[in-house]
Amino acid sequence: MASEYKNILKVRDDANPVWFSGSDGKYNLKENTEGSWLGKNEFSNKDLRHRIEPWLTSLFQSEHLSLIAGSGLTHAVHYLAAQKGAAGMSALTLSNHQAEINQAAERASEAAGRKKGNLEDQLRVANE
Repeated sequence: MASEYKNILKVRDDANPVWFSGSDGKYNLKENTEGSWLGKNEFSNKDLRHRIEPWLTSLFQSEHLSLIAGSGLTHAVHYLAAQKGAAGMSALTLSNHQAEINQAAERASEAAGRKKGNLEDQLRVANE
């Protein structure tokens, strides 16, 4: 019976996924499936739009998207476009005071609970 219901929706405050089927803008809920936002077992594109649009709007606001995708999305797109990895946070090769800065960066990263120093640690130490 589940193969007949190929559409699944779970957004916002839905406790469980909502399974439904249909076409031409008319849909039916799977038995024993409920959506708090639906008053009956039949609904339309308009009902779906009212449920999905606010969720998509908030999802694609920059703060929310950044929380969800982080820098991974940027790195993935760069890799697909350039066929090489984007600039990362690995330590830089410095022309002056390399050893001293790297040692201090390692100590700073260990104090912060990280295993290895990175670019941010180097910059912070160099500025101090």
